Amino acid sequence: MDFLFDALIRASNGTADVTVGSVPGSDGLRGVLADREFAAGETVISVPFQLAVQVGFANHSAQELALRLLRRRASQPEWWAAHASYWESLPPIRRVYTKECWRPEHLALLQDTALEQYISANTLKTTAAYHGALEESPGLPPLSVANVSLAEFRHWAALISSYSFLFPSADGSAKRYLLPLADLMNHNGTAPGVQIVKSPRAGAFLATALRNISAGEQVTHRYSFALERPDYAIANYFFTQRLDDPPRAALDLPAHDLEANFEDASDAHFEPREGIEAQVEARRLANQLAAFPTVEARRLANQLAAFPTSQAQDAEQLTRGVDDAGAPLDWRVRRIVEFRVQRKRALRRAIRRLHRPRGRADHPVHMRRRHGQDGVTDLHGDTRDEDLGDLLT
Repeated sequence: MDFLFDALIRASNGTADVTVGSVPGSDGLRGVLADREFAAGETVISVPFQLAVQVGFANHSAQELALRLLRRRASQPEWWAAHASYWESLPPIRRVYTKECWRPEHLALLQDTALEQYISANTLKTTAAYHGALEESPGLPPLSVANVSLAEFRHWAALISSYSFLFPSADGSAKRYLLPLADLMNHNGTAPGVQIVKSPRAGAFLATALRNISAGEQVTHRYSFALERPDYAIANYFFTQRLDDPPRAALDLPAHDLEANFEDASDAHFEPREGIEAQVEARRLANQLAAFPTVEARRLANQLAAFPTSQAQDAEQLTRGVDDAGAPLDWRVRRIVEFRVQRKRALRRAIRRLHRPRGRADHPVHMRRRHGQDGVTDLHGDTRDEDLGDLLT
């Protein structure tokens, strides 16, 4: 691992038999690799409490927490300097791309008005917070007076949104923390290597192996079950996953509720996070699917046909690696097109399941998601239209 992390963590009585480096076969993706074998239940990384950066309560927005962090930097330079090694390990400005900092020209590429509005509202909130107009912190001066640029503020809001960890406290509240080294682990929703807990007894945040981990293997954890939804992943973490049997985007579920369905990563249930009336409505929709699968299949087929480009066209653009003008695809544009491919692919698979005869073991209401060993599938797969034509209206 980087010698700065090694010295920092070990000097604080932490442990970390891992290395930060490029993940094999990932085209340069940075991750955390095991230096030795770990047995299930063994501590892989231990980050002492004094090395963690508590950024605030979980019910505060990333923008509010970024305001507090940067104001602390200005008022407590000694504290900031003590964490210099950690700040240097974080991605540079403009390399973190979340809903807090999207560029306007990328929104239309999503091919979804509701998702555009969701991301745009969060990006505008970041700008409002910078100028001192955030309702969560009325009366505070804008960050511009503290020599913080808007680009830098957007960067820190995006970092806190996507890099911080949420843990419960003894008083029943939940707080967010930035954890050196632990926040470099990548997401794995199918077979995570560790889970991260806050241990008062150990006085540290512990990444504990959920299964045996081989030397040289990437150490991963599950960020959130909601990340299996492609729209949640692209908006909040700006990545996509190529799963063998991907779940639909939250916006493609019957309730059409972006926020409510983000937290439910199963296509078999449509239960929002809270609200009895909403839960009753969600169950009604699920029962409707069971009784009238062809109606739902037709709805999804019409939605698929309404996109301005097909899955095959999107996949072809990724293969060519250039835009319509012949210029190389910006990494952000490539990621958004990858999202479109995965969303449309999930729709096709859902339509085919719904269109199968009743009584099949993989009827949609009883469907269990299946993943291959590596969770990767071809971008060009599931693009045939001949079995969908009779569903289009």
